[in-house]
Amino acid sequence: MSFFFPPDPTAGDAAPRLPENPMGTLLGSVLGDALGLEADVIRSNAQGDGFDVSAEIESALCTRQIKNREAVLRIAAQQEAPAASPKDQPDAGWIQAFLRLSGDATSEMEREIWGRLLALEIAEPRTVSRRTLQFLHAMDLWEVEAFTEYCAFAFSFESGWRFMFEGEAARREIWSYGREIDLTQHWVDVGLLSGEPSTLTLRNAKGLRVLYRSKSWEVRSDEACSPEGAFPIRYRKFSTIGQQISSALSFKIFNGYARNLIQALEQEGQVVFSLIPDGE
Repeated sequence: MSFFFPPDPTAGDAAPRLPENPMGTLLGSVLGDALGLEADVIRSNAQGDGFDVSAEIESALCTRQIKNREAVLRIAAQQEAPAASPKDQPDAGWIQAFLRLSGDATSEMEREIWGRLLALEIAEPRTVSRRTLQFLHAMDLWEVEAFTEYCAFAFSFESGWRFMFEGEAARREIWSYGREIDLTQHWVDVGLLSGEPSTLTLRNAKGLRVLYRSKSWEVRSDEACSPEGAFPIRYRKFSTIGQQISSALSFKIFNGYARNLIQALEQEGQVVFSLIPDGE
């Protein structure tokens, strides 16, 4: 007897009729919508003590994965080509892993990220690790969306490595756009952010440049402060996986956020952030 779809005792010798099973109806509807099949086709293939994966379901799954991969490849092909031809190619194992995992990218946002990651790896092989592909594949869609939103508030060093300022000033500025954006602890827990924040000293911070998109500031010590004094502004770098995934994201620019945070950090700290004119 089927666990999902018990037999209908009133059917007799008449043509089989699908039972009115609430969970079966719901399951068939959900899977049917997801795979583009009629719910009754899926329900009618429930046999034995479990759910029978019919040929229609297998075919729909394969077709969906093929379509997802095709969409990912089209997105990759639309990215800007490197200025010079790459001297190497991604290894075959990486390509196989990419094709296998990217087939499960069902949303437009996910497919865009996979496509950009592929373009990055083709332009510069060994830029994106297989661990990053596996991590992205394991992320829930809400995490992908939330991390994209979170990265809009990240600064970077001249090297391009992203980081988040820590402390009340940074938290207050992010919260002005919505408290639910600040999922710092979650990203630390799952491995997208460094487990421990870093602290700069005045000695090695002097002359450092921090960037927010096209804007950059040079860090200078306050003349009234001793160069031996502590530089009280903390930051948290992205992990390697977080950096690689963030490189494939497309996020908004909040110039007002960056300007306000820099001013707040100046007021709280012992440094001056000098805005560098464009082109310097």
